[in-house]
Amino acid sequence: MQAVKFTPQDQREALRLRAWQLKQSGWKQKDIADSLGVSQTAVSNWIRRVRQSGTQSLRTRHSPGAPSRLDTTQKSSLIQLLEQGPGAHGFASGNWTYSRIAHFIAQRFGVSYHQSHIPKLLKTLDWVPQHRRQLPQG
Repeated sequence: MQAVKFTPQDQREALRLRAWQLKQSGWKQKDIADSLGVSQTAVSNWIRRVRQSGTQSLRTRHSPGAPSRLDTTQKSSLIQLLEQGPGAHGFASGNWTYSRIAHFIAQRFGVSYHQSHIPKLLKTLDWVPQHRRQLPQG
């Protein structure tokens, strides 16, 4: 019996680990699936993964997502430019909006972002405008 080498960090890991423990106790895969409310295919895949790569293979894998479209220099520059305010870059009012930031990034760096992705970008840059905690969408 292969020893468990980790403590589950979420419910999905705990479910996969429980399936492996039941298999080690002699349960059939069909019974494990019925007991845990998952498919037999899922149980089969989990058991195969443990046998091939160990119990660590039951860990939840997080996708890193797509690579950033802006490089490190551009990100640093963007923060400095945003700090100057929208008026310094030809926008009429004194407030940044997500759509303005997306438009500004496209003009300045030639990189297209949809306005709904701007909040995540700003969060990764740890940038919050001094005058507001929440930027309007429009």
